[in-house]
Order: sequence, then structure tokens, then C-alpha cells
Amino acid sequence: MNPETSTNHGDQPAQPYRFGHARFGSKRHSALTFAALPGIAVAVLAGVLVALTGSFEMASVWVFAIYTVCLAPGCVALVWIVVVDRNSIPGAIRTPEYSVETTWLDKASQTTCLITFPAVGIGAALTSNVPEVSLTLIAVCGLMVLTFVAAYLWEKRRS
Repeated sequence: MNPETSTNHGDQPAQPYRFGHARFGSKRHSALTFAALPGIAVAVLAGVLVALTGSFEMASVWVFAIYTVCLAPGCVALVWIVVVDRNSIPGAIRTPEYSVETTWLDKASQTTCLITFPAVGIGAALTSNVPEVSLTLIAVCGLMVLTFVAAYLWEKRRS
């Protein structure tokens, strides 16, 4: 398709992109294109911070390289989540909060919480003679309670 003879007036992308287009700009590039450079920059920054602040037995250059390579895909994905226009992703569900997968996720989350919380409490009681383990499990229980209360208050406020 020749851009000069196209009937596209600039408000729609010339073609649908598998990963959607960005919420801003000309919408002629994939959102992944906009996310790649900032995502890699964040990964490089994290790699530098870890290499400079950590105490490793290997050279800092290797630490930097390993961390940067391992963090880059995740950082690019996080930036993509911020910049993508969800409505431009082919095949994306318009209301994902009403999908069957979301229902399954909600039920699985509830079951996980109902099983994990007592299991961690029982584990803390059984390991009371090992203070490090018991205190760690008690801290996990405390974190679970705080997370539950925060999520409950968030949902209450949203409704």
C-alpha cells in the first residue's frame, strides 16, 4: 500500500498491529515499537544499579549484562501495558472483566486465599520452636491480612 495514494486520513492505523498501537502519536507504529526503547532503558538502568550496589564474585560487567538481558523483556512488557490502546488490539475482548476467564481467576484467587492463609498459620504454629521460620510465616500472614484489607477497602470504594 502506497502511503501517498492511501485513503487513510491519519486517524486510523494503516494496518492493524498484532500488539495494538499506542494511545498517542500518529498511530502508524505498533505500541511495541514505542515500548521497546523505554523498556530497554529501564532494564539497563536496573542492571547498572544492581552491578554498582551488589557484591558479587563475578565482574560487574557480567552482572550488568545478565540483569539487563533478564529484565529487558519484562520491562518492555510493562511499558507496553502503559502505552497501548487496548481497543486497537485485534481479538481483544472489549470488557475483559466480564469474561469467563476473569470469573475463573476470581474463583481461583478466593480458593488460594482460603487455603493458603490457614496453611501458613498452621505452619507458623508447627514451627514455633524454629523462630526464624515461625516469624517469617507470621510476617507472611500479616502481609496477607494487610493485602486483604487493602483490597477490600479498594473494592468497597470502587463500588
